[in-house]
Amino acid sequence: MAIIEKMYLMHDIDAFSDMKIVALCDEFGVEAYAIYWIILEHMFPEDTLSLPYNEVTFQALKARTKAQSDIKALVDRAIEFGLFEEEDGQFWSPSLIRRMERLDKDAEEKSEKARKAAHARWKSRRNGKAKKGNTDECSSNAGAMQPQCTCNADAMQPQCEPMRCDANRIEQNRIEQNRTILSCSSTDADEQSQASNSVVNKRKAEQQVNNQRFDDFWDIYPRKIGKKNARKAWDALKVDDELHDKIIRAVNEHKKSPQWTKDNGQFVPYPATWLRGERWEDSLEHVISVKPREPTPNYDDGEPDFIELLEERRRKEALNVAQ
Repeated sequence: MAIIEKMYLMHDIDAFSDMKIVALCDEFGVEAYAIYWIILEHMFPEDTLSLPYNEVTFQALKARTKAQSDIKALVDRAIEFGLFEEEDGQFWSPSLIRRMERLDKDAEEKSEKARKAAHARWKSRRNGKAKKGNTDECSSNAGAMQPQCTCNADAMQPQCEPMRCDANRIEQNRIEQNRTILSCSSTDADEQSQASNSVVNKRKAEQQVNNQRFDDFWDIYPRKIGKKNARKAWDALKVDDELHDKIIRAVNEHKKSPQWTKDNGQFVPYPATWLRGERWEDSLEHVISVKPREPTPNYDDGEPDFIELLEERRRKEALNVAQ
């Protein structure tokens, strides 16, 4: 069974105390710390140790992390603080590059030391003195061991090469996996964006229809007072085509009723009150047209009436006070 070697990213134990990280978390909250390290993990398997500085990357990271923060704004601030650098449409972490350079250097030094140690060990055995015993046997054994030692020494020299090949193969697999993840995340982000746009467009169309329905009501309602409150009452009703037609018919009928026509419409309810009370449900058995108001009978018999006498008295009293 093949053993897959995992790749590890160095994480400083005091990273959260870094003043740049502290400043980033102060602005975006503690989730900025997690997002920062997730971005480093996505940079790590890339050949250039960087990511494209574009909207696709930001949307993919947003979908991947489910973050509340604006990823682009967070990356821009991290660039300002020196946590990232950006050029030619790519952004990267200087500290990650330094870590990788140090790891590569340490690996090369260990590989060279192992090769030299193995070579010295087998050379010492090859050139060591034979133990006491049969001279012919020792000579025979020495003759047999010498090519074996040479072969083993030669085999030990490239010992690190297969390990390096395995590491490269594992790293390449991780690169492909992360590219697939970013691609899928980008696709998910595009689908979510399209679905969101579809919902927004649908709501805009519904809002336009609702606006037109309310305008129809407002245009025919005789008492145009409190339009803002009337609109709130209208929106609360969730008016559809059927209810819209019913309301319009009811208004037209109520406009002919005596209650709405007498005294120049003084008793017409406010539109918001009429809507909240669902007054369109009120049934009018008979719609009575308003008859012209009959003139008040003239009872003038040539004699001054009581009102006229009272007014005359008040005028005289006012003149006396003025004098």
